[in-house]
Amino acid sequence: MKNIKLYLLVFAVAVMSTSCSEDNDHSGSGTLKLSGTVMAPNNLFPISRAHIKVSKDGNVVAEQTANALGQFTVDHLPSGNLAVELSKGKFKRQITIDLEADYELQPLERNLDVFPNIAVVTGNYDQIEEILMNIGVVDPDSGAPAFDIVAGTPSDGRQSDPHGGKSTVARSAALPPNTTFNFNTLIHDSALLAQYDIIFLNCGGKEDYASDPVALQNLKTYIENGGIVYATDWMFKYVRGMFDESDYLHFALPEKSGSSLSSNCEIQNSDLVTWLEGQGITVTPSITVNGFLGSWQMVDNFNTTNVTSWLVADSVTYAGATLPGKSLAFTFQYGQGGVFYSSFHTHGNDAAEAAITQMMYYFIFELSGL
Repeated sequence: MKNIKLYLLVFAVAVMSTSCSEDNDHSGSGTLKLSGTVMAPNNLFPISRAHIKVSKDGNVVAEQTANALGQFTVDHLPSGNLAVELSKGKFKRQITIDLEADYELQPLERNLDVFPNIAVVTGNYDQIEEILMNIGVVDPDSGAPAFDIVAGTPSDGRQSDPHGGKSTVARSAALPPNTTFNFNTLIHDSALLAQYDIIFLNCGGKEDYASDPVALQNLKTYIENGGIVYATDWMFKYVRGMFDESDYLHFALPEKSGSSLSSNCEIQNSDLVTWLEGQGITVTPSITVNGFLGSWQMVDNFNTTNVTSWLVADSVTYAGATLPGKSLAFTFQYGQGGVFYSSFHTHGNDAAEAAITQMMYYFIFELSGL
Protein backbone atom coordinates (compact mmCIF):
# COMPACT_ATOMS: atom_id res chain seq x y z
CA MET A 1 0.00 0.00 0.00
CA LYS A 2 2.85 2.38 0.83
CA ASN A 3 4.40 1.68 -2.57
CA ILE A 4 1.11 2.47 -4.30
CA LYS A 5 0.75 5.76 -2.39
CA LEU A 6 4.34 6.69 -3.20
CA TYR A 7 3.75 5.92 -6.89
CA LEU A 8 0.61 8.07 -6.95
CA LEU A 9 2.46 10.94 -5.28
CA VAL A 10 5.31 10.77 -7.78
CA PHE A 11 2.81 10.59 -10.66
CA ALA A 12 0.92 13.64 -9.37
CA VAL A 13 4.11 15.67 -9.03
CA ALA A 14 5.12 14.69 -12.56
CA VAL A 15 1.75 15.78 -13.96
CA MET A 16 1.95 19.09 -12.10
CA SER A 17 5.49 19.69 -13.37
CA THR A 18 4.44 18.98 -16.95
CA SER A 19 1.47 21.34 -16.67
CA CYS A 20 3.64 24.13 -15.28
CA SER A 21 6.15 23.64 -18.09
CA GLU A 22 3.41 23.97 -20.72
CA ASP A 23 2.04 27.06 -19.00
CA ASN A 24 5.50 28.62 -19.03
CA ASP A 25 5.80 27.91 -22.76
CA HIS A 26 2.51 29.72 -23.33
CA SER A 27 3.74 32.67 -21.29
CA GLY A 28 6.85 33.09 -23.41
CA SER A 29 9.52 30.95 -21.76
CA GLY A 30 10.45 29.08 -24.93
CA THR A 31 13.75 29.24 -26.75
CA LEU A 32 12.86 30.55 -30.21
CA LYS A 33 13.00 34.05 -31.72
CA LEU A 34 10.84 36.02 -34.12
CA SER A 35 12.35 39.10 -35.74
CA GLY A 36 11.62 41.52 -38.54
CA THR A 37 10.72 45.06 -39.52
CA VAL A 38 7.14 46.33 -39.44
CA MET A 39 6.44 48.14 -42.70
CA ALA A 40 3.89 50.55 -44.13
CA PRO A 41 1.13 49.14 -46.34
CA ASN A 42 3.20 49.93 -49.46
CA ASN A 43 6.13 47.95 -47.97
CA LEU A 44 8.49 50.83 -48.75
CA PHE A 45 9.27 52.33 -45.34
CA PRO A 46 9.24 51.15 -41.72
CA ILE A 47 6.71 51.97 -39.00
CA SER A 48 8.27 53.55 -35.94
CA ARG A 49 7.40 52.02 -32.55
CA ALA A 50 4.96 49.49 -33.96
CA HIS A 51 3.47 46.97 -31.54
CA ILE A 52 4.04 43.23 -31.85
CA LYS A 53 1.79 40.73 -30.05
CA VAL A 54 2.33 36.97 -30.20
CA SER A 55 -0.31 34.47 -29.07
CA LYS A 56 -0.58 30.70 -28.86
CA ASP A 57 -3.86 28.84 -28.41
CA GLY A 58 -5.58 32.16 -27.75
CA ASN A 59 -3.19 33.21 -24.98
CA VAL A 60 -0.76 36.11 -25.35
CA VAL A 61 2.78 34.81 -24.85
CA ALA A 62 4.79 37.93 -25.71
CA GLU A 63 4.39 41.61 -26.55
CA GLN A 64 6.98 44.09 -27.70
CA THR A 65 7.39 47.55 -29.20
CA ALA A 66 9.62 47.95 -32.25
CA ASN A 67 12.37 50.56 -32.31
CA ALA A 68 12.21 53.89 -34.15
CA LEU A 69 12.98 52.11 -37.43
CA GLY A 70 10.33 49.43 -36.98
CA GLN A 71 12.82 46.67 -36.12
CA PHE A 72 12.11 44.06 -33.46
CA THR A 73 13.19 40.71 -32.04
CA VAL A 74 10.85 38.77 -29.76
CA ASP A 75 12.72 36.19 -27.67
CA HIS A 76 11.67 33.15 -25.62
CA LEU A 77 8.87 32.00 -27.88
CA PRO A 78 7.41 28.48 -27.84
CA SER A 79 7.35 26.30 -30.93
CA GLY A 80 4.18 25.56 -32.88
CA ASN A 81 1.45 27.65 -34.47
CA LEU A 82 1.64 31.26 -33.32
CA ALA A 83 -0.72 34.13 -34.11
CA VAL A 84 1.25 37.32 -34.70
CA GLU A 85 -0.37 40.76 -34.73
CA LEU A 86 1.57 43.77 -35.97
CA SER A 87 -0.03 47.14 -35.32
CA LYS A 88 0.43 50.87 -35.13
CA GLY A 89 -2.66 52.47 -33.71
CA LYS A 90 -5.53 51.37 -35.91
CA PHE A 91 -3.33 50.01 -38.72
CA LYS A 92 -2.81 46.26 -38.31
CA ARG A 93 -1.59 42.98 -39.81
CA GLN A 94 -2.34 39.46 -38.56
CA ILE A 95 -0.44 36.38 -39.67
CA THR A 96 0.02 32.80 -38.48
CA ILE A 97 3.47 31.23 -38.25
CA ASP A 98 4.40 27.60 -37.57
CA LEU A 99 7.51 28.35 -35.54
CA GLU A 100 10.01 25.48 -35.38
CA ALA A 101 13.21 27.56 -35.54
CA ASP A 102 14.23 31.21 -35.24
CA TYR A 103 12.36 33.10 -37.94
CA GLU A 104 12.48 36.50 -39.66
CA LEU A 105 9.32 37.94 -41.19
CA GLN A 106 9.42 37.91 -44.98
CA PRO A 107 8.52 40.98 -47.11
CA LEU A 108 4.95 39.85 -47.79
CA GLU A 109 4.31 39.18 -44.09
CA ARG A 110 5.46 42.43 -42.53
CA ASN A 111 3.42 45.26 -44.09
CA LEU A 112 0.26 46.49 -42.36
CA ASP A 113 -2.81 45.64 -44.44
CA VAL A 114 -5.81 46.42 -42.21
CA PHE A 115 -6.68 50.12 -42.26
CA PRO A 116 -8.67 52.49 -40.05
CA ASN A 117 -11.91 53.90 -41.42
CA ILE A 118 -10.73 57.21 -42.87
CA ALA A 119 -12.55 60.20 -44.34
CA VAL A 120 -10.68 62.95 -46.18
CA VAL A 121 -12.59 66.22 -46.52
CA THR A 122 -11.31 67.92 -49.66
CA GLY A 123 -9.86 71.41 -49.66
CA ASN A 124 -8.44 73.73 -52.27
CA TYR A 125 -4.95 73.90 -50.77
CA ASP A 126 -4.07 70.45 -49.40
CA GLN A 127 -4.09 66.91 -50.78
CA ILE A 128 -3.70 64.49 -47.90
CA GLU A 129 -5.51 61.96 -50.08
CA GLU A 130 -2.38 61.66 -52.24
CA ILE A 131 -0.30 60.95 -49.13
CA LEU A 132 -2.68 58.13 -48.18
CA MET A 133 -2.44 56.67 -51.67
CA ASN A 134 1.35 56.90 -51.55
CA ILE A 135 1.60 54.90 -48.32
CA GLY A 136 -0.62 52.17 -49.76
CA VAL A 137 -4.06 52.78 -48.24
CA VAL A 138 -5.64 51.28 -51.33
CA ASP A 139 -7.83 48.39 -52.37
CA PRO A 140 -5.37 45.57 -53.16
CA ASP A 141 -7.33 44.46 -56.21
CA SER A 142 -8.43 47.69 -57.88
CA GLY A 143 -5.85 50.14 -56.54
CA ALA A 144 -8.69 52.53 -55.67
CA PRO A 145 -8.59 54.53 -52.42
CA ALA A 146 -9.40 52.42 -49.36
CA PHE A 147 -10.80 55.54 -47.71
CA ASP A 148 -13.63 57.97 -48.31
CA ILE A 149 -13.09 61.29 -50.08
CA VAL A 150 -15.77 63.77 -49.03
CA ALA A 151 -16.50 66.93 -51.01
CA GLY A 152 -15.57 69.78 -48.70
CA THR A 153 -14.89 72.83 -50.85
CA PRO A 154 -17.37 75.66 -51.44
CA SER A 155 -19.90 74.92 -54.16
CA ASP A 156 -18.03 76.96 -56.76
CA GLY A 157 -14.79 75.12 -55.98
CA ARG A 158 -12.97 78.26 -54.83
CA GLN A 159 -12.39 80.08 -51.59
CA SER A 160 -13.74 83.62 -51.43
CA ASP A 161 -10.35 84.80 -50.10
CA PRO A 162 -7.42 83.41 -52.12
CA HIS A 163 -4.59 81.81 -50.15
CA GLY A 164 -1.27 83.44 -50.97
CA GLY A 165 -2.70 84.81 -54.20
CA LYS A 166 -4.02 81.40 -55.24
CA SER A 167 -7.70 80.50 -55.45
CA THR A 168 -6.78 76.82 -55.55
CA VAL A 169 -3.85 74.48 -56.15
CA ALA A 170 -3.71 71.68 -58.68
CA ARG A 171 -5.66 68.63 -57.54
CA SER A 172 -5.38 65.07 -58.77
CA ALA A 173 -8.20 64.33 -61.20
CA ALA A 174 -7.76 60.67 -60.28
CA LEU A 175 -8.97 61.30 -56.72
CA PRO A 176 -12.42 62.91 -56.90
CA PRO A 177 -14.94 62.67 -54.04
CA ASN A 178 -16.29 59.12 -53.80
CA THR A 179 -19.14 59.49 -51.29
CA THR A 180 -22.79 60.37 -51.82
CA PHE A 181 -22.65 62.93 -48.99
CA ASN A 182 -20.61 66.12 -48.55
CA PHE A 183 -18.90 67.83 -45.60
CA ASN A 184 -22.11 69.59 -44.61
CA THR A 185 -23.89 66.26 -44.19
CA LEU A 186 -20.93 64.62 -42.46
CA ILE A 187 -20.38 67.24 -39.79
CA HIS A 188 -24.09 67.53 -39.01
CA ASP A 189 -24.63 63.77 -38.63
CA SER A 190 -23.09 62.40 -35.43
CA ALA A 191 -23.85 58.79 -36.42
CA LEU A 192 -22.08 59.27 -39.75
CA LEU A 193 -19.06 60.85 -38.04
CA ALA A 194 -18.87 57.89 -35.66
CA GLN A 195 -18.28 55.51 -38.58
CA TYR A 196 -14.77 56.94 -39.02
CA ASP A 197 -11.60 56.48 -36.99
CA ILE A 198 -9.75 59.43 -38.56
CA ILE A 199 -11.04 62.53 -40.36
CA PHE A 200 -8.68 64.76 -42.33
CA LEU A 201 -9.70 68.38 -42.89
CA ASN A 202 -7.72 69.73 -45.84
CA CYS A 203 -6.96 73.45 -45.85
CA GLY A 204 -9.30 75.29 -48.18
CA GLY A 205 -12.38 73.33 -47.22
CA LYS A 206 -15.58 75.09 -46.32
CA GLU A 207 -15.07 77.12 -43.13
CA ASP A 208 -18.69 78.13 -42.51
CA TYR A 209 -19.49 75.26 -40.15
CA ALA A 210 -16.76 76.42 -37.73
CA SER A 211 -19.31 78.93 -36.41
CA ASP A 212 -22.14 76.38 -36.26
CA PRO A 213 -22.61 75.18 -32.64
CA VAL A 214 -24.25 71.91 -33.68
CA ALA A 215 -21.48 71.03 -36.12
CA LEU A 216 -18.76 71.91 -33.61
CA GLN A 217 -20.37 69.89 -30.83
CA ASN A 218 -20.75 66.90 -33.14
CA LEU A 219 -17.07 67.05 -34.07
CA LYS A 220 -15.97 67.54 -30.47
CA THR A 221 -18.08 64.59 -29.29
CA TYR A 222 -16.62 62.51 -32.11
CA ILE A 223 -13.11 63.24 -30.79
CA GLU A 224 -14.12 62.66 -27.18
CA ASN A 225 -15.44 59.22 -28.13
CA GLY A 226 -12.17 58.17 -29.75
CA GLY A 227 -12.12 59.89 -33.13
CA ILE A 228 -9.01 61.61 -34.50
CA VAL A 229 -9.08 64.88 -36.45
CA TYR A 230 -6.21 66.24 -38.53
CA ALA A 231 -6.62 69.88 -39.59
CA THR A 232 -4.25 72.07 -41.57
CA ASP A 233 -3.79 75.83 -41.69
CA TRP A 234 -7.09 77.61 -42.42
CA MET A 235 -9.12 74.75 -40.93
CA PHE A 236 -7.81 75.99 -37.57
CA LYS A 237 -11.23 77.56 -37.05
CA TYR A 238 -12.67 74.14 -36.25
CA VAL A 239 -10.02 73.50 -33.60
CA ARG A 240 -10.51 76.95 -32.10
CA GLY A 241 -14.28 76.58 -32.21
CA MET A 242 -14.24 73.27 -30.32
CA PHE A 243 -11.73 73.98 -27.58
CA ASP A 244 -10.84 76.70 -25.11
CA GLU A 245 -7.62 78.20 -26.43
CA SER A 246 -6.08 78.34 -22.95
CA ASP A 247 -6.38 74.54 -22.72
CA TYR A 248 -4.72 73.67 -26.02
CA LEU A 249 -3.77 75.97 -28.92
CA HIS A 250 -3.98 79.76 -28.94
CA PHE A 251 -4.16 80.99 -32.52
CA ALA A 252 -2.48 84.25 -33.48
CA LEU A 253 -4.27 87.46 -34.40
CA PRO A 254 -4.78 88.91 -36.88
CA GLU A 255 -5.91 85.71 -38.55
CA LYS A 256 -4.21 84.34 -41.65
CA SER A 257 -1.28 86.76 -41.55
CA GLY A 258 1.77 84.55 -42.10
CA SER A 259 4.00 85.66 -44.97
CA SER A 260 7.21 83.61 -44.65
CA LEU A 261 7.06 80.66 -47.04
CA SER A 262 9.75 78.43 -45.54
CA SER A 263 11.46 77.91 -42.20
CA ASN A 264 14.38 75.97 -40.81
CA CYS A 265 12.88 73.84 -38.07
CA GLU A 266 14.20 71.76 -35.21
CA ILE A 267 12.36 68.49 -34.73
CA GLN A 268 11.27 67.95 -31.13
CA ASN A 269 10.90 64.16 -31.24
CA SER A 270 13.98 61.91 -31.28
CA ASP A 271 12.12 59.00 -32.91
CA LEU A 272 11.08 61.22 -35.81
CA VAL A 273 14.70 62.36 -36.20
CA THR A 274 15.92 58.76 -36.30
CA TRP A 275 13.16 57.73 -38.69
CA LEU A 276 13.74 60.59 -41.15
CA GLU A 277 17.49 60.01 -41.16
CA GLY A 278 16.74 56.35 -41.85
CA GLN A 279 14.91 57.52 -44.99
CA GLY A 280 17.96 59.52 -46.09
CA ILE A 281 16.70 62.95 -45.03
CA THR A 282 19.12 65.23 -43.20
CA VAL A 283 17.48 66.76 -40.14
CA THR A 284 20.48 67.79 -38.03
CA PRO A 285 20.68 70.53 -37.00
CA SER A 286 17.43 71.44 -38.77
CA ILE A 287 15.03 70.57 -41.55
CA THR A 288 13.54 73.00 -44.06
CA VAL A 289 9.75 73.17 -43.98
CA ASN A 290 8.40 74.92 -47.07
CA GLY A 291 4.78 73.84 -47.34
CA PHE A 292 3.33 77.30 -46.78
CA LEU A 293 1.13 79.58 -48.81
CA GLY A 294 0.92 83.30 -48.06
CA SER A 295 -1.64 84.25 -45.40
CA TRP A 296 -1.06 81.10 -43.36
CA GLN A 297 -2.28 80.75 -39.78
CA MET A 298 0.16 80.66 -36.87
CA VAL A 299 -0.28 79.24 -33.38
CA ASP A 300 0.89 82.01 -31.06
CA ASN A 301 1.30 79.82 -27.97
CA PHE A 302 0.05 76.55 -26.53
CA ASN A 303 -0.53 74.75 -23.25
CA THR A 304 2.68 72.76 -22.78
CA THR A 305 0.96 70.49 -20.26
CA ASN A 306 -1.63 69.19 -22.72
CA VAL A 307 -0.03 69.69 -26.13
CA THR A 308 2.95 68.11 -27.91
CA SER A 309 4.98 70.29 -30.27
CA TRP A 310 6.68 68.46 -33.13
CA LEU A 311 8.52 71.24 -34.98
CA VAL A 312 9.95 74.59 -33.86
CA ALA A 313 10.93 77.17 -36.49
CA ASP A 314 14.04 79.29 -36.07
CA SER A 315 11.88 82.24 -37.14
CA VAL A 316 8.72 83.07 -39.07
CA THR A 317 7.21 86.28 -40.35
CA TYR A 318 3.69 86.96 -39.15
CA ALA A 319 1.73 90.21 -39.44
CA GLY A 320 4.93 91.89 -40.59
CA ALA A 321 6.96 90.86 -37.52
CA THR A 322 9.84 88.38 -37.42
CA LEU A 323 9.16 85.95 -34.59
CA PRO A 324 11.61 83.33 -33.28
CA GLY A 325 10.86 79.90 -31.86
CA LYS A 326 7.31 79.33 -33.08
CA SER A 327 5.97 75.77 -33.25
CA LEU A 328 4.34 74.65 -36.49
CA ALA A 329 2.83 71.20 -35.79
CA PHE A 330 1.01 69.87 -32.73
CA THR A 331 -0.90 66.95 -31.30
CA PHE A 332 -3.10 66.75 -28.25
CA GLN A 333 -5.49 64.24 -26.76
CA TYR A 334 -9.07 64.93 -25.80
CA GLY A 335 -11.20 62.26 -24.17
CA GLN A 336 -10.43 59.00 -25.96
CA GLY A 337 -9.38 60.71 -29.20
CA GLY A 338 -7.09 63.46 -30.36
CA VAL A 339 -6.22 66.32 -32.71
CA PHE A 340 -3.30 67.05 -35.01
CA TYR A 341 -2.83 70.58 -36.35
CA SER A 342 -0.18 71.96 -38.67
CA SER A 343 0.32 75.46 -40.08
CA PHE A 344 1.99 74.10 -43.21
CA HIS A 345 0.42 72.23 -46.09
CA THR A 346 0.64 68.82 -47.68
CA HIS A 347 0.38 69.23 -51.42
CA GLY A 348 0.88 65.58 -52.24
CA ASN A 349 3.37 64.61 -54.94
CA ASP A 350 5.45 67.80 -54.90
CA ALA A 351 9.17 67.06 -55.23
CA ALA A 352 10.01 70.42 -53.68
CA GLU A 353 8.32 69.30 -50.47
CA ALA A 354 9.89 65.86 -50.12
CA ALA A 355 10.76 66.37 -46.45
CA ILE A 356 7.20 67.36 -45.57
CA THR A 357 5.85 64.39 -47.49
CA GLN A 358 8.09 62.02 -45.54
CA MET A 359 7.06 63.62 -42.24
CA MET A 360 3.42 63.18 -43.19
CA TYR A 361 4.01 59.48 -43.81
CA TYR A 362 5.28 59.28 -40.24
CA PHE A 363 2.53 61.47 -38.76
CA ILE A 364 -0.32 59.45 -40.27
CA PHE A 365 0.70 56.37 -38.30
CA GLU A 366 1.33 58.41 -35.16
CA LEU A 367 -2.12 59.96 -35.56
CA SER A 368 -3.83 56.59 -35.67
CA GLY A 369 -2.47 55.79 -32.22
CA LEU A 370 -3.42 59.01 -30.42
